[in-house]
Amino acid sequence: MRKIVFALLLLCLLAAPAAFAQEATPQPLWELTQDVEIAALGVHFNAPAGWAVESFSGFTVVAATAEAAQEYADGQSVSDFALGIAGIPLQEMTDDPDTPLDEIFATTTVGLEVTESGETTVNLRPALYAVGVGNGQGALVAIWKQDGFLMVFGMAVPAPEADVDMAFSYGMILGTVRPLVSDEITPAEERYEVIDLGFDLFYPAGWTAADAAEVLGVPGVMFYESAEDVGAPTPTDSAIAILNVESSLEDLGLEDDATMEDIANVIAGLFQVTEPELDDEFVVNGAPGIGFNGSANPTRVGFVIVTYDRENEVVGIYTLSTADEETLALYRPAFLAMLWSIRPLEG
Repeated sequence: MRKIVFALLLLCLLAAPAAFAQEATPQPLWELTQDVEIAALGVHFNAPAGWAVESFSGFTVVAATAEAAQEYADGQSVSDFALGIAGIPLQEMTDDPDTPLDEIFATTTVGLEVTESGETTVNLRPALYAVGVGNGQGALVAIWKQDGFLMVFGMAVPAPEADVDMAFSYGMILGTVRPLVSDEITPAEERYEVIDLGFDLFYPAGWTAADAAEVLGVPGVMFYESAEDVGAPTPTDSAIAILNVESSLEDLGLEDDATMEDIANVIAGLFQVTEPELDDEFVVNGAPGIGFNGSANPTRVGFVIVTYDRENEVVGIYTLSTADEETLALYRPAFLAMLWSIRPLEG
Protein backbone atom coordinates (compact mmCIF):
# COMPACT_ATOMS: atom_id res chain seq x y z
CA MET A 1 0.00 0.00 0.00
CA ARG A 2 2.79 2.38 0.88
CA LYS A 3 4.40 1.98 -2.55
CA ILE A 4 1.08 2.62 -4.28
CA VAL A 5 0.46 5.79 -2.27
CA PHE A 6 4.03 6.92 -2.87
CA ALA A 7 3.72 6.36 -6.61
CA LEU A 8 0.56 8.44 -6.69
CA LEU A 9 2.09 11.22 -4.58
CA LEU A 10 4.15 12.47 -7.58
CA LEU A 11 5.59 15.15 -10.13
CA CYS A 12 6.74 18.66 -10.64
CA LEU A 13 6.61 20.81 -13.73
CA LEU A 14 7.57 24.45 -13.50
CA ALA A 15 6.76 24.54 -17.21
CA ALA A 16 4.94 22.09 -19.47
CA PRO A 17 7.11 19.01 -20.18
CA ALA A 18 8.90 18.60 -23.48
CA ALA A 19 6.38 15.98 -24.60
CA PHE A 20 3.80 18.76 -24.82
CA ALA A 21 6.12 21.31 -26.45
CA GLN A 22 4.36 21.28 -29.81
CA GLU A 23 0.87 21.63 -28.37
CA ALA A 24 -1.05 24.91 -28.19
CA THR A 25 -0.10 27.47 -25.56
CA PRO A 26 -1.09 25.91 -22.21
CA GLN A 27 -3.84 27.51 -20.16
CA PRO A 28 -4.17 27.38 -16.36
CA LEU A 29 -7.16 25.37 -15.20
CA TRP A 30 -7.58 27.15 -11.88
CA GLU A 31 -6.99 30.36 -9.96
CA LEU A 32 -4.62 29.52 -7.12
CA THR A 33 -6.09 31.61 -4.33
CA GLN A 34 -6.12 29.11 -1.45
CA ASP A 35 -3.04 29.05 0.78
CA VAL A 36 -2.37 25.54 2.10
CA GLU A 37 -0.03 25.26 5.09
CA ILE A 38 1.75 22.00 5.93
CA ALA A 39 3.27 22.99 9.26
CA ALA A 40 4.85 19.58 9.91
CA LEU A 41 6.92 19.94 6.73
CA GLY A 42 7.60 23.67 7.05
CA VAL A 43 6.07 24.58 3.68
CA HIS A 44 2.98 26.13 2.17
CA PHE A 45 1.69 26.43 -1.37
CA ASN A 46 -1.19 27.82 -3.39
CA ALA A 47 -4.07 25.62 -4.48
CA PRO A 48 -7.39 26.18 -6.24
CA ALA A 49 -10.01 27.90 -4.08
CA GLY A 50 -12.45 25.61 -2.34
CA TRP A 51 -10.45 22.41 -2.64
CA ALA A 52 -10.67 20.05 0.32
CA VAL A 53 -7.60 19.67 2.52
CA GLU A 54 -7.46 16.28 4.24
CA SER A 55 -4.76 14.89 6.53
CA PHE A 56 -3.96 11.19 6.50
CA SER A 57 -1.30 9.12 8.20
CA GLY A 58 2.00 10.54 6.94
CA PHE A 59 0.71 12.78 4.16
CA THR A 60 -1.78 15.48 3.18
CA VAL A 61 -4.16 15.43 0.23
CA VAL A 62 -5.63 18.53 -1.39
CA ALA A 63 -8.38 17.62 -3.84
CA ALA A 64 -11.24 19.10 -5.79
CA THR A 65 -13.63 17.06 -3.63
CA ALA A 66 -13.42 15.24 -0.30
CA GLU A 67 -14.36 12.05 -2.16
CA ALA A 68 -11.37 12.40 -4.50
CA ALA A 69 -9.10 13.03 -1.51
CA GLN A 70 -10.19 9.77 0.09
CA GLU A 71 -9.80 7.89 -3.20
CA TYR A 72 -6.26 9.23 -3.55
CA ALA A 73 -5.41 8.23 0.02
CA ASP A 74 -6.78 4.74 -0.59
CA GLY A 75 -4.68 4.29 -3.74
CA GLN A 76 -7.74 4.14 -5.97
CA SER A 77 -8.54 5.84 -9.27
CA VAL A 78 -9.68 9.38 -8.55
CA SER A 79 -13.00 10.87 -9.63
CA ASP A 80 -11.50 14.39 -9.67
CA PHE A 81 -8.12 16.13 -9.42
CA ALA A 82 -6.10 15.35 -6.30
CA LEU A 83 -2.74 16.62 -5.01
CA GLY A 84 -0.63 14.85 -2.41
CA ILE A 85 2.36 15.98 -0.38
CA ALA A 86 4.46 13.95 2.05
CA GLY A 87 7.79 14.08 3.83
CA ILE A 88 9.40 10.69 4.39
CA PRO A 89 12.47 10.50 6.68
CA LEU A 90 15.46 9.80 4.47
CA GLN A 91 16.64 7.03 6.79
CA GLU A 92 13.47 5.13 5.87
CA MET A 93 14.34 5.37 2.18
CA THR A 94 18.06 4.72 2.21
CA ASP A 95 20.88 3.73 4.57
CA ASP A 96 22.94 6.68 3.32
CA PRO A 97 21.28 10.14 3.41
CA ASP A 98 23.81 11.27 0.78
CA THR A 99 22.45 8.77 -1.75
CA PRO A 100 21.94 10.68 -5.03
CA LEU A 101 18.37 11.72 -5.66
CA ASP A 102 18.23 9.88 -8.98
CA GLU A 103 19.02 6.58 -7.25
CA ILE A 104 16.20 7.15 -4.76
CA PHE A 105 13.88 8.19 -7.58
CA ALA A 106 14.57 4.99 -9.50
CA THR A 107 13.40 2.88 -6.55
CA THR A 108 10.35 4.95 -5.59
CA THR A 109 8.37 5.26 -8.82
CA VAL A 110 7.02 1.75 -8.39
CA GLY A 111 3.56 1.49 -9.93
CA LEU A 112 4.10 4.47 -12.24
CA GLU A 113 4.62 3.93 -15.97
CA VAL A 114 6.97 6.85 -16.62
CA THR A 115 6.67 8.54 -20.01
CA GLU A 116 8.94 11.49 -19.26
CA SER A 117 11.27 12.64 -16.49
CA GLY A 118 13.77 15.40 -15.85
CA GLU A 119 15.28 17.91 -13.43
CA THR A 120 13.71 21.01 -11.90
CA THR A 121 13.78 23.09 -8.71
CA VAL A 122 11.23 23.05 -5.89
CA ASN A 123 11.43 25.20 -2.76
CA LEU A 124 15.06 26.15 -3.56
CA ARG A 125 16.08 22.48 -3.78
CA PRO A 126 17.16 20.45 -6.81
CA ALA A 127 14.32 18.10 -7.69
CA LEU A 128 13.42 15.34 -10.11
CA TYR A 129 10.06 14.97 -11.81
CA ALA A 130 8.22 12.33 -13.78
CA VAL A 131 5.12 12.26 -15.93
CA GLY A 132 3.32 8.99 -16.46
CA VAL A 133 0.38 6.73 -15.81
CA GLY A 134 -0.48 5.07 -12.51
CA ASN A 135 -3.61 3.19 -11.57
CA GLY A 136 -4.84 3.70 -15.12
CA GLN A 137 -4.79 7.49 -14.80
CA GLY A 138 -2.39 10.33 -15.48
CA ALA A 139 0.07 11.10 -12.70
CA LEU A 140 2.62 13.85 -12.18
CA VAL A 141 5.36 13.60 -9.54
CA ALA A 142 8.32 15.47 -8.02
CA ILE A 143 10.75 14.53 -5.26
CA TRP A 144 13.45 16.51 -3.49
CA LYS A 145 15.50 16.36 -0.28
CA GLN A 146 14.66 18.85 2.46
CA ASP A 147 15.74 18.99 6.09
CA GLY A 148 16.35 15.25 6.39
CA PHE A 149 13.20 14.27 4.52
CA LEU A 150 12.44 13.00 1.06
CA MET A 151 9.68 15.35 -0.06
CA VAL A 152 7.09 14.05 -2.51
CA PHE A 153 4.49 16.21 -4.23
CA GLY A 154 2.20 14.87 -6.91
CA MET A 155 -1.10 14.99 -8.69
CA ALA A 156 -3.48 12.31 -9.94
CA VAL A 157 -5.80 13.37 -12.75
CA PRO A 158 -9.25 11.97 -13.68
CA ALA A 159 -8.13 11.09 -17.20
CA PRO A 160 -6.03 8.38 -18.89
CA GLU A 161 -3.12 10.82 -19.09
CA ALA A 162 -2.23 14.39 -18.16
CA ASP A 163 -2.71 16.85 -21.01
CA VAL A 164 -0.74 20.06 -21.51
CA ASP A 165 -3.14 22.23 -19.49
CA MET A 166 -3.11 19.78 -16.58
CA ALA A 167 0.68 19.63 -16.58
CA PHE A 168 1.00 23.40 -16.84
CA SER A 169 -1.50 23.96 -14.02
CA TYR A 170 0.24 21.45 -11.79
CA GLY A 171 3.54 23.15 -12.52
CA MET A 172 2.06 26.47 -11.41
CA ILE A 173 1.01 24.92 -8.10
CA LEU A 174 4.39 23.27 -7.59
CA GLY A 175 6.11 26.54 -8.32
CA THR A 176 4.43 28.08 -5.27
CA VAL A 177 5.85 25.58 -2.75
CA ARG A 178 7.87 27.76 -0.40
CA PRO A 179 9.10 28.00 3.22
CA LEU A 180 6.49 28.52 5.91
CA VAL A 181 7.49 31.59 7.90
CA SER A 182 6.51 32.37 11.49
CA ASP A 183 3.66 34.84 11.97
CA GLU A 184 6.15 36.87 14.05
CA ILE A 185 7.94 37.85 10.83
CA THR A 186 6.16 39.79 8.10
CA PRO A 187 7.57 40.96 4.76
CA ALA A 188 8.15 44.62 3.99
CA GLU A 189 5.46 46.21 1.84
CA GLU A 190 7.80 46.63 -1.13
CA ARG A 191 10.47 44.39 -2.62
CA TYR A 192 14.08 45.56 -2.39
CA GLU A 193 15.95 46.08 -5.65
CA VAL A 194 19.54 44.85 -5.62
CA ILE A 195 20.67 46.80 -8.66
CA ASP A 196 24.23 45.41 -8.66
CA LEU A 197 22.94 41.84 -8.82
CA GLY A 198 20.03 42.45 -11.19
CA PHE A 199 17.20 41.16 -9.02
CA ASP A 200 14.75 42.13 -6.32
CA LEU A 201 13.36 40.23 -3.33
CA PHE A 202 11.25 40.50 -0.21
CA TYR A 203 12.84 41.12 3.19
CA PRO A 204 11.52 41.36 6.78
CA ALA A 205 9.51 44.46 7.66
CA GLY A 206 11.37 46.83 9.96
CA TRP A 207 14.83 45.70 8.88
CA THR A 208 17.36 48.14 7.43
CA ALA A 209 19.06 47.56 4.08
CA ALA A 210 22.58 48.71 3.27
CA ASP A 211 24.67 48.50 0.09
CA ALA A 212 27.19 45.68 0.55
CA ALA A 213 29.63 47.51 -1.75
CA GLU A 214 29.82 50.28 0.86
CA VAL A 215 29.88 47.96 3.88
CA LEU A 216 32.03 45.08 2.63
CA GLY A 217 33.38 46.23 -0.72
CA VAL A 218 31.59 43.55 -2.77
CA PRO A 219 28.37 43.67 -4.84
CA GLY A 220 25.21 42.83 -2.95
CA VAL A 221 23.08 43.92 -0.03
CA MET A 222 23.07 43.66 3.76
CA PHE A 223 19.90 43.53 5.84
CA TYR A 224 20.03 44.36 9.55
CA GLU A 225 17.39 43.70 12.18
CA SER A 226 18.71 46.76 14.04
CA ALA A 227 19.66 49.95 12.20
CA GLU A 228 22.35 50.50 14.83
CA ASP A 229 24.21 47.45 13.50
CA VAL A 230 24.74 48.84 9.99
CA GLY A 231 28.42 48.57 9.22
CA ALA A 232 29.29 46.98 12.58
CA PRO A 233 31.97 44.25 12.39
CA THR A 234 29.84 42.10 14.70
CA PRO A 235 26.11 42.92 14.70
CA THR A 236 24.24 42.69 17.99
CA ASP A 237 21.00 41.49 16.43
CA SER A 238 20.34 39.33 13.38
CA ALA A 239 21.81 40.19 9.98
CA ILE A 240 21.55 38.83 6.45
CA ALA A 241 24.11 39.22 3.66
CA ILE A 242 23.46 38.56 -0.04
CA LEU A 243 26.71 38.82 -1.98
CA ASN A 244 28.17 37.95 -5.38
CA VAL A 245 31.91 37.60 -5.89
CA GLU A 246 33.53 37.01 -9.27
CA SER A 247 36.02 34.18 -8.91
CA SER A 248 37.26 31.29 -11.02
CA LEU A 249 37.80 27.87 -9.49
CA GLU A 250 41.51 28.44 -9.98
CA ASP A 251 41.26 31.63 -7.92
CA LEU A 252 39.70 29.54 -5.17
CA GLY A 253 42.56 27.06 -5.36
CA LEU A 254 40.36 24.36 -6.85
CA GLU A 255 40.38 22.13 -9.92
CA ASP A 256 37.76 22.24 -12.68
CA ASP A 257 36.02 19.16 -11.28
CA ALA A 258 35.55 20.70 -7.82
CA THR A 259 32.23 19.88 -6.14
CA MET A 260 29.92 22.33 -4.38
CA GLU A 261 31.12 20.82 -1.12
CA ASP A 262 34.72 21.71 -2.08
CA ILE A 263 33.68 25.28 -2.92
CA ALA A 264 31.67 25.65 0.30
CA ASN A 265 34.63 24.45 2.38
CA VAL A 266 36.87 27.08 0.76
CA ILE A 267 34.33 29.83 1.48
CA ALA A 268 33.93 28.57 5.05
CA GLY A 269 37.70 28.79 5.43
CA LEU A 270 37.73 32.36 4.11
CA PHE A 271 35.07 33.21 6.72
CA GLN A 272 37.26 31.43 9.30
CA VAL A 273 34.49 28.95 10.07
CA THR A 274 36.01 25.80 11.54
CA GLU A 275 34.29 22.46 10.99
CA PRO A 276 31.27 23.70 9.03
CA GLU A 277 28.26 21.39 9.29
CA LEU A 278 26.95 20.72 5.80
CA ASP A 279 23.24 21.18 5.14
CA ASP A 280 20.95 20.62 2.12
CA GLU A 281 21.77 21.20 -1.51
CA PHE A 282 20.12 24.36 -2.82
CA VAL A 283 19.45 26.26 -6.03
CA VAL A 284 19.41 30.04 -5.59
CA ASN A 285 18.80 32.46 -8.45
CA GLY A 286 19.36 29.59 -10.88
CA ALA A 287 22.79 28.58 -9.51
CA PRO A 288 23.42 25.27 -7.70
CA GLY A 289 24.74 25.44 -4.18
CA ILE A 290 25.01 23.89 -0.76
CA GLY A 291 24.36 25.12 2.76
CA PHE A 292 26.37 24.86 5.93
CA ASN A 293 25.98 25.84 9.56
CA GLY A 294 28.75 27.52 11.52
CA SER A 295 30.25 30.80 12.65
CA ALA A 296 33.70 32.28 13.10
CA ASN A 297 32.53 34.28 16.11
CA PRO A 298 31.86 32.34 19.34
CA THR A 299 29.12 34.84 20.24
CA ARG A 300 27.22 34.25 16.98
CA VAL A 301 25.62 31.35 15.12
CA GLY A 302 25.10 31.27 11.40
CA PHE A 303 23.69 29.54 8.35
CA VAL A 304 25.29 30.03 4.95
CA ILE A 305 24.38 28.99 1.41
CA VAL A 306 27.15 29.07 -1.18
CA THR A 307 26.33 28.82 -4.89
CA TYR A 308 28.57 28.76 -7.93
CA ASP A 309 27.71 29.86 -11.47
CA ARG A 310 30.36 28.02 -13.48
CA GLU A 311 29.51 29.73 -16.76
CA ASN A 312 29.97 33.25 -15.39
CA GLU A 313 32.43 32.30 -12.61
CA VAL A 314 30.42 33.93 -9.84
CA VAL A 315 30.24 32.77 -6.23
CA GLY A 316 26.96 33.54 -4.49
CA ILE A 317 27.22 33.91 -0.71
CA TYR A 318 24.00 34.10 1.29
CA THR A 319 24.39 34.32 5.06
CA LEU A 320 22.13 34.52 8.09
CA SER A 321 23.82 35.46 11.35
CA THR A 322 22.06 35.54 14.72
CA ALA A 323 22.89 35.69 18.41
CA ASP A 324 21.67 32.18 19.33
CA GLU A 325 20.29 28.92 17.97
CA GLU A 326 16.69 29.75 18.90
CA THR A 327 16.80 32.96 16.86
CA LEU A 328 18.51 31.13 14.00
CA ALA A 329 15.70 28.57 13.92
CA LEU A 330 13.12 31.39 13.90
CA TYR A 331 14.72 33.34 11.06
CA ARG A 332 15.97 30.48 8.87
CA PRO A 333 12.58 29.97 7.11
CA ALA A 334 12.29 33.73 6.56
CA PHE A 335 15.82 33.80 5.15
CA LEU A 336 15.00 30.96 2.75
CA ALA A 337 11.72 32.64 1.81
CA MET A 338 13.72 35.76 0.90
CA LEU A 339 15.91 33.73 -1.43
CA TRP A 340 12.87 31.95 -2.86
CA SER A 341 11.37 35.35 -3.67
CA ILE A 342 14.32 36.48 -5.85
CA ARG A 343 13.10 37.65 -9.27
CA PRO A 344 15.09 39.30 -12.11
CA LEU A 345 14.64 43.05 -12.47
CA GLU A 346 12.48 43.96 -15.44
CA GLY A 347 14.21 45.71 -18.32
